Amino acid sequence: MTQAAATQAATNHISTNGPTILREFRDLLSLPNVSANLTDIAVVANHVAGMLQRRGIEPRILRIDGVSPVVSGRIQVGEGHPTIGIYAHYDGQPVEPEDWTPPFEPTLMVDGETVPFPLDGEPIDDDSRIFARSAADDKAPIVAFLTAVDALVSHEIEQTVNVVFLFEGEEEAGSNHLANYLAQDPDWFAADMWLICDGPVHQSGLPQVIFGVRGIAEIDLTVYGP
Repeated sequence: MTQAAATQAATNHISTNGPTILREFRDLLSLPNVSANLTDIAVVANHVAGMLQRRGIEPRILRIDGVSPVVSGRIQVGEGHPTIGIYAHYDGQPVEPEDWTPPFEPTLMVDGETVPFPLDGEPIDDDSRIFARSAADDKAPIVAFLTAVDALVSHEIEQTVNVVFLFEGEEEAGSNHLANYLAQDPDWFAADMWLICDGPVHQSGLPQVIFGVRGIAEIDLTVYGP
């Protein structure tokens, strides 16, 4: 019953608050987030911390000198309940402006045509897509999970698991310091399961779950021929 109620709560919340959710997403997408620009990254980290705080989740910003910060927060149901970790990253790859609509000016499009963002009470076209840097990889999961929190709270759905959020700012640069951040407070980040939420929706539109995250393998290949 709890799972069915939570699913229905999410559906109801989106149908009622869709334009508001899109505005929050648009605000996040409007912030430049290229990994190498630590000044911009700090702005995004503070913005994400504010998103947590607005939901009553006390944010923690962990810092290492010269490195993008990690933004975290916890929802604690109580001892004896399992803990789920939720990972996403808020940084992005550099952009080539000539290949983009303005990368940090989110554009809503349907069938290749630009349309205005819906106002409160207006419907959202299921075929609409937001074009902006990191719209899929990887700011979307941040908004998605915090919207899920809103849905549970607004429908008074009892939560049955503890949740720890980990929003990283160095993933696109290789996550070279993620282990150091985890080592700062291993008890804080202890979880029975982690959801690594990174990347776009499958082209079919269906959800997918991939078991195991193995990183990236790279090679340099030189080919000689005619």
